[in-house]
Amino acid sequence: MVNCLLSNKINALTDGEFMEEEVNVEDDPLRSVEYMSNADTVIYDGDFYARHDHEEEITLDKSFKWNSKGQPIDPNRSKFGHFIKFVTRSIVPISYSDWTSVSANIKEHIWDQVEQTFNVKDEHKDFVLSLAGQDLRAFHTQMRKYILDKYGNCLSHPREKYHRFITVTDHWIEFVNQSCIEEFKKESEADAIKAKGMLYRYMRSVKVYAQLEQELIASSRSNVTFVPQHVLWKAAGMQHPKEVQKDEYMYNEFYKKTFNEFLEPLSYTHFTAEGEVEFRSILYFPGMGPL
Repeated sequence: MVNCLLSNKINALTDGEFMEEEVNVEDDPLRSVEYMSNADTVIYDGDFYARHDHEEEITLDKSFKWNSKGQPIDPNRSKFGHFIKFVTRSIVPISYSDWTSVSANIKEHIWDQVEQTFNVKDEHKDFVLSLAGQDLRAFHTQMRKYILDKYGNCLSHPREKYHRFITVTDHWIEFVNQSCIEEFKKESEADAIKAKGMLYRYMRSVKVYAQLEQELIASSRSNVTFVPQHVLWKAAGMQHPKEVQKDEYMYNEFYKKTFNEFLEPLSYTHFTAEGEVEFRSILYFPGMGPL
């Protein structure tokens, strides 16, 4: 049985208790853990880890592997990432402007929960906390889509499905105020312009680079143990072959004639510039050398 290590912020919305209580998360974000019952288990529901009551035991498989770069890979890579995401959103008040302003005490609580739930070592701590920082930023970006109503007025409360993560009204109001100042808007617009100009935009949001690299290695049918960084970046910014219709594989014949052993392209991209010039490119990882 895996106990669900969540804060009173989750219990407040789940059990209907402590609704008016402002939990001092910085002092002790997980002070309700000792009161949790064994029936409160952590399960993976395809989106977040959620609190459920079950008569039967549910076991969370805590084993997963690390690649040579110290990045998590399958099995259970996605469960590991989702757990960090859920714990971070549950513990860190949304009023924190960024990860650098989050107190060391809160960061330590996040690490404690990951360490107690998964088989990680002290050497993985920096990596885990860096993921937590990325998750916090992603959550802020997501929530900024919902700070205004259809009339352009600031919402006094977050959307209902996010109540489990944001139970203190003052935290939400502070977050909204931070997001609406002119300086922040200009900075966000500049970042958006910069992102559009990236040569290889990251299109596989559900797949981290580490797992993508493992797939490229497996597809190569060779003894390679790593993929060059520029190849990995390019693959991440391209469409998956299944997302492109078969009749668009214009260059397959070329590769069939060039290499002894033909493999399906790993990824594809094509676009039209100003409606006139069409660009197409293909990522191909040959199993053998040229003829």
